[in-house]
Amino acid sequence: MFYISILIKLFIKKKFDKDSFLNYHKYTLDRRDGLAVILIDMQRSFIKNLNKKEKNHIILNQILMIRWCAQRDIPIIVLEYEGYEKTINILTKELQKVKNLTIIKKSHDDGFLNTELDDVLKKIGTKNLFLMGINAGACVIRTAQGAIKKGYFIITSDDVINGNRDNLSWYERNGVIISLVD
Repeated sequence: MFYISILIKLFIKKKFDKDSFLNYHKYTLDRRDGLAVILIDMQRSFIKNLNKKEKNHIILNQILMIRWCAQRDIPIIVLEYEGYEKTINILTKELQKVKNLTIIKKSHDDGFLNTELDDVLKKIGTKNLFLMGINAGACVIRTAQGAIKKGYFIITSDDVINGNRDNLSWYERNGVIISLVD
């Protein structure tokens, strides 16, 4: 396993080759036609209860994924729960580099319920969704369930969502779960 402390040091020193990011599974994502990424509820109120190590691990890998998408012009849709603050600043800064970015406010755990998410995804020709965010056992899984009902294929990684083993096994049974770091 590629330890997060080493990754952080390389990332800070700008010695981490962005093109090598996702090498382990690049074929899983690169071969996906109609790929879009959904970033779910990365708002301060939702991440504040994560321990520091887990929070840093998830956020760092989300940043790397955002940069990977920006390089390949892959659309990112940000879901934010209404009534809470915006997506955390460190991710918002990275998202500014994404050409095809949509921010959608939601009032339910399922990002498809009473939002324009499905319309946005259809308009850009999405078939496959890579899910990132908080919480694997609530909003992320509800959005994944909504996606499957709408006919989308889901992909995620335990490096970009938080959750226990039971949550992750649901993703393995209903889509693909990959490792972002070796």
